[in-house]
Amino acid sequence: MTGTVLLAGDVDAIKEFVFETSFLPQIRGGSQLLIDCENELEEYARINGKIIYCGGGSFLFEMPSGEREIEKAKRDIENIYLKKTHTATVTLAYEHEIFPQEKPKLLNQEGSKHQFASRIFAAATQREYKNNSYGLRTSFLSGKVRECKLEKRNAPFLEALPFGDRCDCCGKRMASKMVLLKSEPKEILKVCSVCQNKHKRGREGDEGTRGKFNEEFCTFLKNQGLMILSRQPGDIDDLVKTAKRNYLAFIYADGNNIGDLLSQANSEEDYKAISNGLSKGTKDSLFNALYSVCGPALRNDRHWPFEIVNVGGDDVTLLIQAGYAWEVAIKFLEYFGKTVTACINKHDLGEFPPNWQITASCGISIADKSYPIRFLQRLAEGSLKRAKRKAKEDKNKAANAIDFLWLPNPIISENIESLTGYYHRKNRSLTARPYTLDYAISLHDIVKDALVQIPGTQRHLWGEALDRGINASRNVIFYNIARQSDENKRKSQELLLSRITALITSGNMQAQDSLWTFKKEGDKLYYCTALLDVLELTELFSMRGDYGKEEPIA
Repeated sequence: MTGTVLLAGDVDAIKEFVFETSFLPQIRGGSQLLIDCENELEEYARINGKIIYCGGGSFLFEMPSGEREIEKAKRDIENIYLKKTHTATVTLAYEHEIFPQEKPKLLNQEGSKHQFASRIFAAATQREYKNNSYGLRTSFLSGKVRECKLEKRNAPFLEALPFGDRCDCCGKRMASKMVLLKSEPKEILKVCSVCQNKHKRGREGDEGTRGKFNEEFCTFLKNQGLMILSRQPGDIDDLVKTAKRNYLAFIYADGNNIGDLLSQANSEEDYKAISNGLSKGTKDSLFNALYSVCGPALRNDRHWPFEIVNVGGDDVTLLIQAGYAWEVAIKFLEYFGKTVTACINKHDLGEFPPNWQITASCGISIADKSYPIRFLQRLAEGSLKRAKRKAKEDKNKAANAIDFLWLPNPIISENIESLTGYYHRKNRSLTARPYTLDYAISLHDIVKDALVQIPGTQRHLWGEALDRGINASRNVIFYNIARQSDENKRKSQELLLSRITALITSGNMQAQDSLWTFKKEGDKLYYCTALLDVLELTELFSMRGDYGKEEPIA
């Protein structure tokens, strides 16, 4: 590595930059501006150094080792983002020397500057690494980036005077321009310079597909031979227009233990193979999931029921009609492991562990279309964290996991724990989520049957009964089933409840009157049921335009 060092960087607060408004053109434009920065960044790296990885808001370059050259490169990269976005910043760190020569004593002493890097080094010494492990070097450098993020004290500041009009989009900065949101009916927005920049970038081009990932998906559809009659949504109203109820879902998916996966790379070629395999596999998995679930909706002459906001590395953010969200998330997780593994295995990775299992987790938040997107994003992020904890419950087995939160009524909050706490009572939980992928697939099959077998009024009755207590809910639900005049319908509903109970009792079919079962979390032992999960997902599925007419809820 004589004469060169690794330079790593990560964009700060990407989600806050992209989702600070709830207008789809600005969201799309914010994402596209960051992609434009990456394109310019790649061109800069080709001229001045070497690209190892660049995508999803993070990058790794090999640059000349002179301190003056490195400092200049850092300033140039920071200016690329500030010039294009006005507010987005980037944190950078580089190797001061070859990693294996760093002394463990200095790194692990109390009060060390690089705390995250020290932890990585301490963990690495307990694992078998080659002295020149490229993955270990990059992991250590990522720790330095995280440390530098915590040490940052300055950020771009745009003063908002108390007597100035606030931007209609972000609500934070002073409005300085007017932009056209809709022609029919005509709608004008007062915007700040930052949101104007996003709006302009999000509306550039003709009336066809806009945004890099949406354009790539359109190309994917043409390669599949699908005749595309639908159009990309122009705003959130267009996105949910074909749904029976205007609920919007935010899907946030992310790979599990990807840092550990990258740390297995023992050379630059291995690192590139893994990172590029992750990027391609993640994108292919999402495109295949959308194609398999939303294919029928894309064949009509209406709008797409989704908007791809970002696909970067192993990270996916997607806005979609609520009725499609659960099924798309399941399909994505099904494709992810197989597709990413296939992409990585195309390369000879030498000593790369042959039995490494690649998994992902997915969080979904659902609310009315008028709910602020930035809160929807933070709730999806919290849901993702819950799913990741579920995926890591069994340390001996890698697992995919999924979680969701539906807000039938708008509650402005970014803390998912306070909202999921609504489902908990003294000694019981009204839900069994999150789920591993295998159980999520079984739940999906039950939901499809429940959509046919349980009318909307009956679903509503059962949902209310669950809140009355364990014995009271059993009495109400089983009495309701017993009063069915149609014996076949009665038996099918009894079987459905048995399947729901089996779902949370490790597949053991029990009597249909079990309904509730014990669940243990750490030292806590309480009752839980999966029935409300089924009822909520059934309501969401009934909102899809490709299902029959929904029964009104009493």
